[in-house]
Amino acid sequence: PASSPFLCRSSFVPRRARPGPGATAAMGFVKFENIAREWRCKWSADSDNASLMAAQALLEEVLPELSSLEGVQSVQRVVCGGCLDLKVVTKLTQ
Repeated sequence: PASSPFLCRSSFVPRRARPGPGATAAMGFVKFENIAREWRCKWSADSDNASLMAAQALLEEVLPELSSLEGVQSVQRVVCGGCLDLKVVTKLTQ
């Protein structure tokens, strides 16, 4: 939203492209057993990293619900101070 102190976009495998049960071949030569959904946000160093702190607070708020969703195996937060990225990667079973 325009009022948000940071920008986020979500990257995911659409339902029609999701693999079936068991190890799956993608492009004929890549096999995988898990998929990931990634949220990417840009934050600003302005105001003592206020946007990063706001994003962290939101993540902490939704983390229990996100972690309890069916198929979720893990949730990782990655922060890059160089490119000002915040990424939340959710590992899912197929």
